[in-house]
Amino acid sequence: MDASTTGYFSFWLMVVLYFIPAILVLLTKMDRRWSKTVGFFLCIFFSWFGYLAYRMSYKPNQ
Repeated sequence: MDASTTGYFSFWLMVVLYFIPAILVLLTKMDRRWSKTVGFFLCIFFSWFGYLAYRMSYKPNQ
């Protein structure tokens, strides 16, 4: 894992961690239909993000 990849990953991790509280606040103010749609999208996004973190952390050094 080189420095540019680590910096890029840490930047996105920071963005996600900052946006989680804002998204949760928005979900409480939305109606149920929109919260279900956004929640489904967030599940896909976070599962993809976790998979990407797994692949990046276990990538063999080139």
